[in-house]
Amino acid sequence: MLQQKQDELISAEYLTWREAAPFLYSTVFVHSLKWPSLTVQWVPEVTEEADSMTSYYALLGDDNYLMKMKLTMPVEDEEEAEIGEQEEHECSVATIRKVKHAGGVHKLRQMPSRPSIVATKGTDALVRLYGINHEFSPDKMINGHVLSLAGLSKTGWALDWNPHHERASYLASGSDDNLVCVWDVQVVRFVIFVDSRLSFLFGVVCLMYFFVVCENV
Repeated sequence: MLQQKQDELISAEYLTWREAAPFLYSTVFVHSLKWPSLTVQWVPEVTEEADSMTSYYALLGDDNYLMKMKLTMPVEDEEEAEIGEQEEHECSVATIRKVKHAGGVHKLRQMPSRPSIVATKGTDALVRLYGINHEFSPDKMINGHVLSLAGLSKTGWALDWNPHHERASYLASGSDDNLVCVWDVQVVRFVIFVDSRLSFLFGVVCLMYFFVVCENV
């Protein structure tokens, strides 16, 4: 009974948000997934379509798959009507890539120097690399697994590529075992192995040139 009431409350709050959304945001995409996505990343890719439409792309991960989504919307004029008075447009969201993943996806990050490669952290200790740019059809899932990187002993959420060209193949990851690993995926070797010896867990890790910056969250 309690669960039913909670579900009804969540549903009512969602409907209230849907009614208020046109007054809160200039654009809202609503697209249902089979499973929740714990991670999402916009990718630097834009396609100009016909009829003054533009497509943008994002990567998502759920309990079993990596997905590349295509979001198509009209090119908006800055002098259009104020928020809450815009005309409805024929926006669309479509899955254009779908790659099998080893279990759930905690976090994903696209490789800046090779956009077809995506690094992931899942429910185990391995960091995996996948190829995302494969032709997709609903009746054929793609197994795009490229490489697994070992060194951590537990799962986690921290993952980042080096944004600088000189070390573009460096990938950093932190986990719940208080460890941080940095790999050079081009030659598949360790670059840095950090044992914090502290009581906190690494929730955020980012590469700034050759230095690893970690935060506990």
